[in-house]
Amino acid sequence: MTKTRKKRSRWENFKRLVRFRLIVPIKRLRHQPEYSARASMVGLAWAFTPLVGIQMYLCLMTWAVARKLFKWDFSLPVACAWTWATNVFTILPTYYMFYITGYYLLCFQNSATDYASFAELFQNVLYSDVGLWNTLKVFASTAKKGSLFMAVGCLPYMAIFGWIGYHYTFKYASARQRRHK
Repeated sequence: MTKTRKKRSRWENFKRLVRFRLIVPIKRLRHQPEYSARASMVGLAWAFTPLVGIQMYLCLMTWAVARKLFKWDFSLPVACAWTWATNVFTILPTYYMFYITGYYLLCFQNSATDYASFAELFQNVLYSDVGLWNTLKVFASTAKKGSLFMAVGCLPYMAIFGWIGYHYTFKYASARQRRHK
């Protein structure tokens, strides 16, 4: 490494990561556009669930089941990369978005928890060092209604972002395929 080489900023590193993990794999695929589009759909659908931490495993299970039962294939690395759309840094805002959406979808009349109270509850649960099993027990006992609201509230986002991912990836991959024929 030379001294003249400039150190990259975090933003540049993030853009580079996105480019090499999401864009380049879609560009290099030699499959039909549906192959990449399905991967984006599956990855984004699982990304918009309150299951941060196991989303890539869920992509793997979806890939295995879809291939075996439905003869439906997609790029597993691209699907797993798209699950990073939600991550540890965006967990509280997305969880609150799921909570509020589920709250209104289930037509509750009482007032919903404000963001500050919600963030305090989940910071205590998510960022404590009590191990996975204990964290899950605490989460289940302190946020039973919140969990139901988030489970219902994530469904529209799964559908919307899955469809958007499929649509735009298919459009991009089709245009790229036409240009390179």
